[in-house]
Amino acid sequence: MKKKLLITILIIPSIIFSQKNTRIIPPNGGFFVIKKKEYTKALKYTEDKLFIPYLIAVKPGYATQAFDIDSILNLNIPEHQLTLDPVVALNLKKVAKSIVFSGFIDKTNLIDKGGVASQYYGFTRINIKASEYYDIVTNKLKENNFKVINNIKENYIKKNEADYRLTGEIINYDKQTRGIPGFLIGLVIEWTLFDLESDMVKCKFITGGYSNTKTTELEYETLKSALKDAVNGVIINKNITKCIYGEIESQKNTIKAEIIIPNIEKHSRDENYINTAIQSSLTIKTNSDQGSGFLISSNGYVLTNYQVIKDSTDIQGIFKNGLTLPLKIISFDKKSDVAICKISGTNYKPLPLDTTSIIEKIGSEVYSIGTPEDLRLAQSVSKGIISGVREINNISYIQTDVSINKGYSGGMLINKKGEIIGIVSSKIEGEGIEGLGFATPILKALKSLNIKLK
Repeated sequence: MKKKLLITILIIPSIIFSQKNTRIIPPNGGFFVIKKKEYTKALKYTEDKLFIPYLIAVKPGYATQAFDIDSILNLNIPEHQLTLDPVVALNLKKVAKSIVFSGFIDKTNLIDKGGVASQYYGFTRINIKASEYYDIVTNKLKENNFKVINNIKENYIKKNEADYRLTGEIINYDKQTRGIPGFLIGLVIEWTLFDLESDMVKCKFITGGYSNTKTTELEYETLKSALKDAVNGVIINKNITKCIYGEIESQKNTIKAEIIIPNIEKHSRDENYINTAIQSSLTIKTNSDQGSGFLISSNGYVLTNYQVIKDSTDIQGIFKNGLTLPLKIISFDKKSDVAICKISGTNYKPLPLDTTSIIEKIGSEVYSIGTPEDLRLAQSVSKGIISGVREINNISYIQTDVSINKGYSGGMLINKKGEIIGIVSSKIEGEGIEGLGFATPILKALKSLNIKLK
């Protein structure tokens, strides 16, 4: 009798490691810094470089910010554009709660080792706990209407002497000797706001600081500039201002009661939907700029971007036929960059809205309608496809290759069914990335503005 030979085969699956990589795009008009090097153009970054924990984004007039590179890669998206917040001084009449700054802590152990020995600079010794560095923060806070308690040492702060204590831990420090002349310093600070009454941490956040001098100043002078730059991120931090001032009226969105508009019946296949789109689009002209918008109801409700009507008092809506009507702002949401306005009149014919939560498939054909800078080209039509869905600041945007010119912001993005699927939100500008546009999904806009269809 023949014996059967039993063979056991052990299959070991191969483990495939896929490196994460993201094309990091600097803020418009700015740059970012990685390991003492400035990048004004996009950089493809892969996770094998994760020994570099942070990058610092810089733009004149905006708060310098530090970004965790690992967090950017974990978004698992092909491109990520860095965005910054403008530095706006608080000018409030509210009584502020008091705050005390207890000084900097150097977690890197790099600063106190002193400067560079050279024939130009000699040796410098930096004591980060010295009063000159303490004063950088307290003076900056005072300039921005914070109620600051001075000269209280950390060990002697009592509950009745201040409401909050602020500390700054320097967790990343890059320094480069620029030679003849100057230094380059980039740093990351983790700030902690501590409630002295409840003995609880109220918030933690990081900011970046940057200084690239072109003079023969010593290291400590460049460090002061970088620290002062980093404090801008404290001034505009919403958690800080909410603790110190409570809810700030000037920063609140004007979301009012629920807005109910009649639902537009969807077209069975209206071959003239492009013409309908053109006729229901508006050029929005303000006292400082212009953009686009579009009707969403027969009784004159108009959607646009918040950035189009921001800080404007005189707003006009101009139709394709030249009819010009005043626009009244009803409400807006800054975070989503959407706004709803109203014009007088009835019996308008807008396109229907695609209120499904499913975003069109990649490769689907879409059109945008908007007004470039030249008003003679008002309500121009551009055709393209959906090229992806992208996450920016925790908001999902439709990415499209539709040609988007300046002035298109606030215009509609429509599908082949003649339905409005989004509001054209922004365009990324830069070498090698021309033509990329983004739109806020229409369902997101409706929810942000508390709009209901009946």
